[in-house]
Amino acid sequence: MRDNAEVFRALCERVFRPDGYEIYFPTKVAPSLQIVNCLRELGFGLEVINHSTAAMAHADPLTRTILGGPAKTSALIAWGFIQRNWTYVSCESLTDLREVNAVAAHHKSRVSVFLRVKATTKRRLGMSIEDARWSVTHSDLFPALKLAGIHLHAGSNLSSREADLTLERMRMVAVDLAQNGMHIEVLNFGGGLPCIAASVAETERRLQGFSQLADTVGTRVIVEPGRAIVGDAAELITEVTDVRPVDRELTINSAAYIIHGPCNADKFIIHQRLGEVERRRIEVVARKEANYRIGGIWPAEGDSLWLSTPTPEFAIGDRIIFPQAGAYTLGFLNELSFDELLPTISS
Repeated sequence: MRDNAEVFRALCERVFRPDGYEIYFPTKVAPSLQIVNCLRELGFGLEVINHSTAAMAHADPLTRTILGGPAKTSALIAWGFIQRNWTYVSCESLTDLREVNAVAAHHKSRVSVFLRVKATTKRRLGMSIEDARWSVTHSDLFPALKLAGIHLHAGSNLSSREADLTLERMRMVAVDLAQNGMHIEVLNFGGGLPCIAASVAETERRLQGFSQLADTVGTRVIVEPGRAIVGDAAELITEVTDVRPVDRELTINSAAYIIHGPCNADKFIIHQRLGEVERRRIEVVARKEANYRIGGIWPAEGDSLWLSTPTPEFAIGDRIIFPQAGAYTLGFLNELSFDELLPTISS
């Protein structure tokens, strides 16, 4: 992981002006403290959306922190102001702006915010360009906020063509909002860049595009490496909550969480091949923000993955641990034998 992060940092140093960029790592779901500490040591800021990752970020008062995502609450916003002001808060709607403004005003703080704009009209997260424009022309309604930049997040697993379209979308949004009076300090290209272990040249190409746009607009840039940068430092852990024999199958419903990885599916199904005849099905019901790419597959409801494993005996409370789950996120490994992904069962 450190090697990957250092390569990414070196690419940024080569492409951007020394004072023209910042790197943030998206800790969407609580990662291990070891990962967070390593990235802090390398100078990465952290993007957080919940109390657990916020606590990790605030453990070091020098850590730059972005609060973002749809899960932020007034309590979480206030917690950051009480502990240490957020570096930035990414606002996805006019409601977000009003709420952050109210909390900041209550704590007699002034916070720099990003306007997160939809990458396309069909994207669920982010505000429309019309709402972003309105927030700029009515910025006097948000006296506790400084509209510091634009956040455009199109997703972490983009093709080269999609990445180019996202860059063009950012250019159009930046020009539009600047013409309506916004003084843009930062362009935040959230969403992560392709895994540098597999595509250094493509990552550098995209960074060059960011740099050229920033120079044209006269701003700094925030970039995020894809979460797969953690490689084999990650684990997927599920906890067995219900064991129900059905015919010749054993169905296990899990409350699943992932220490590191991108997410958006409601659930995925893992089939275990146990010998030549007997089969058992493990159904892992994940949080809505959870989506795990294992073996080059984006699992969605009903997708399946076959694993050769020793015959385990499951019981409620057991933990199913998939070592190196992060390595399969975002195609960190181009090729993967399913037999290499063997769960370890521990009570």
